[in-house]
Amino acid sequence: MPICHQQPRSLASLLTATDALLDRFMGVPGWQWRVVWSCLLFSVVHMVLMNPSCLLTYQAFFKTIGAGQEFDVFAVVKAQAATFYTDLGFSHFRNAAYESQGHHAKMQYRLLEPALVATFGIRHVSLTLWLVQLVLSLVFIWLTVRLVFRHTANRGSSFLFTLALSLLYPVRAAWLDMTAYGDFFAYLFLLIATYSRQPLVVGLVLQAAFWTDERALLGAGFVWLWHLFAARLPHRPYVLNQLQVAVFASYLLYAGLRLWCHFIQPTDSKTDAYLSEFKAIYYENIKLVGFKVWSGFQGGWLLVGASAALLVYNRRFLDAALLLGLLGLTVNLGFIVGDVNRAISYSYIALFCAFLPLSTLCTATELRRVFLVVVASLLIAPLPNRLRILKGIPLM
Repeated sequence: MPICHQQPRSLASLLTATDALLDRFMGVPGWQWRVVWSCLLFSVVHMVLMNPSCLLTYQAFFKTIGAGQEFDVFAVVKAQAATFYTDLGFSHFRNAAYESQGHHAKMQYRLLEPALVATFGIRHVSLTLWLVQLVLSLVFIWLTVRLVFRHTANRGSSFLFTLALSLLYPVRAAWLDMTAYGDFFAYLFLLIATYSRQPLVVGLVLQAAFWTDERALLGAGFVWLWHLFAARLPHRPYVLNQLQVAVFASYLLYAGLRLWCHFIQPTDSKTDAYLSEFKAIYYENIKLVGFKVWSGFQGGWLLVGASAALLVYNRRFLDAALLLGLLGLTVNLGFIVGDVNRAISYSYIALFCAFLPLSTLCTATELRRVFLVVVASLLIAPLPNRLRILKGIPLM
């Protein structure tokens, strides 16, 4: 009986089969919501399997709220909300006299969460805000897939980019941030400012992001860069439009309001103490510069690198300089705080800015391959948890 020798199947055939499987998976009505639910499920399962120590935080969280207490700095948010409509909660910080180097002291101008608690009369702050984050994580993923599809008209690419982002901290912050840091809210506002084509919406949501955490000021630079790239025309490379103006106006408005808040708050300036702290932390972080930078975007850096290389290859030197220059600035500023991963993640809109040139300079197949490589990298090098070394400086 003759022996049949099967021809070996190549990598190209595997990629073709993957494309066909992806097209079948996306070829249904309501495919965008299929992306949302599948990415969210995959993100959460992968997060727990790869870093199960996060379950310890969940255990502590539910134990605390079960005892009728607020978890971690949610207690500060609740205390600030108690006098929010009398003095923006500043009296709490004057009375508590927190150390300048502590996280609590740095929360006094992060007014969004106290405003929500005071306005809606939220009693169980920890659980309520965390549950709101979980619901809004669906909105985050939905906006992402719609934004990518707007510029690619390709369902497979939209799914792969969204899946890659769901494996990074900006999406997972909805699940991991049970400490009232407010990261997820700020990340969502930055995404809305990127997605929206209404200048008023852009300005308002950026204000919300700035008053959630000051690091959103850095992230807004990439919101401006996105609207610059999106408005780019063949014969007029750079066009100033109302969306970009809205970003600048939001900066100015925040600066004015922040100055007013500083004027009405009769506390001593701690600028010298902050500068000394920043220098010390920067020095410790720089000892792990490679790992610290990688932990910000992980495999997403491959997307940035591919975009920058292709921009240079196409002689779009200024575009490449803007992308890499803004990233260099924000990464360096991220090193002045302990949790570099969170700080760099405030600039995650840079990944959208990196994708946008690729969508015009690559074929649809090439773009899929880039996204597939990024996803594969994220799967084999998962997000690190908050391991601490070097005098308490987080490994992230």
